[in-house]
Amino acid sequence: MRMLAILVVISNIAGACSAAGGRVDTLASARVDSVGADTAAVAASTDDCVRGEPEPVLAGAGSARPAPRFERTGKLSAVEDLEVDDTTSLRIAHGGCAHYVESYTFSIRGATRDTTDADYWLERAAALLTALPVDERRRSQIAALTKTLTAEAAKGVPYVYGDPISIPELTTVTFVVTRKDAGVTIELVYDVAL
Repeated sequence: MRMLAILVVISNIAGACSAAGGRVDTLASARVDSVGADTAAVAASTDDCVRGEPEPVLAGAGSARPAPRFERTGKLSAVEDLEVDDTTSLRIAHGGCAHYVESYTFSIRGATRDTTDADYWLERAAALLTALPVDERRRSQIAALTKTLTAEAAKGVPYVYGDPISIPELTTVTFVVTRKDAGVTIELVYDVAL
């Protein structure tokens, strides 16, 4: 249900970009601004998108594990799925234009660690990202994201789930860990305003 809500928000960001003149300041405003977006206007505005269509984060070939699946779900949206290992799967949802979001959702089956230990989960998310088969064009992005999560865990001040963490160049990441279906879900939202 939570993933569906994230996908709805991401798919609505295209409308929010159009309604806000190509700039959305927060995900909350993206939800509000996109509620009444005209579908025809959104479709026309995608041709002028600064970012262009979403590109895969994950490399498709040369991996011992099953290949990731990348599927465009609209002009400005896509999803990627990967079985990372026997207990962990990943879904990356892409969406937006001048303000775009990539939501990384790791589902870890059988995880028993306390979800309130944010520093542990920040480090675990960084390790999961580091181990991914990342497309060469996206390596610097994933490296910056990993470095940011590791630095946040090392601060010595407990991270509050959902608080934005700044990454240089108008980029933030938010991080939430929840217990779900005999496991844990890690959600990272990589948020860029061009």
